[in-house]
Amino acid sequence: MKLALPPALLFGRGVSRELPRLLRELGIASPLLATDPSVAAAGIPERLARDLAAAEIPTAIWDGIRPDPDETHAELCAERLLAGGHDAVVAVGGGSVLDAAKVGAALAVVGGRAADLFGFHRVRRPGLPLVAVPTTAGSGSEVSSHAVLVGLGEGSSPRKKEVVAGFYLLPRATIVDPDWTATLPAAATAHSALDALIHAIEAYLARGATPFTDNFALPALPRLVAALPRVLRRPDDAAAREELSLGGLFAGCAMANANAGA
Repeated sequence: MKLALPPALLFGRGVSRELPRLLRELGIASPLLATDPSVAAAGIPERLARDLAAAEIPTAIWDGIRPDPDETHAELCAERLLAGGHDAVVAVGGGSVLDAAKVGAALAVVGGRAADLFGFHRVRRPGLPLVAVPTTAGSGSEVSSHAVLVGLGEGSSPRKKEVVAGFYLLPRATIVDPDWTATLPAAATAHSALDALIHAIEAYLARGATPFTDNFALPALPRLVAALPRVLRRPDDAAAREELSLGGLFAGCAMANANAGA
């Protein structure tokens, strides 16, 4: 049996205020805040950047990642990291942001193109440290060692989703602050929670399930089922959002170690 999770995992309302202390403990001096336009418009990266500035940690915000990112988004992330002299990436957003930033952090060290890493265990040494700050409750990318990108294909080859997977894609640290999910629209909240629900079910039924993963999958289910209707009825229900985020985190931990069905 194995259990691979980020070495540091912080959870709770307001816990994102710990980001400056966490970065100092990790020896990170100049991170790039990578995000997408919608999360940037919600002001979340800017608030994190202010906290970092107050702690005298210089940073920059880059919102060049889009939903369902293709391989060029990861390559652009790597270019931004190198051009700015950054020593880490703080990925702020949903699964798309986290996945593109993971591969970007790897490319900043190993070089080449994202397509060179498609498959399993193609990243053979650590990339730049990545700190995951999810703004949705459900993708699971914040605790997994894989990423999904749209491959552009060669010539007339069709575009299709590709996986990059391996131990070195695991975030160095993860901060799950349920307060950040409050800006998510109702439809996206529901889709993310249902994604987490499926992750928990698949992880429990998977051939690779273990007692470790079962202990995450089983408590995830009742939390997600109970909290989602409460959040949709009352988006300002902070306690329900915390339960939803915890259920999503548990489901992600289960899925990341048992793997999904298909």
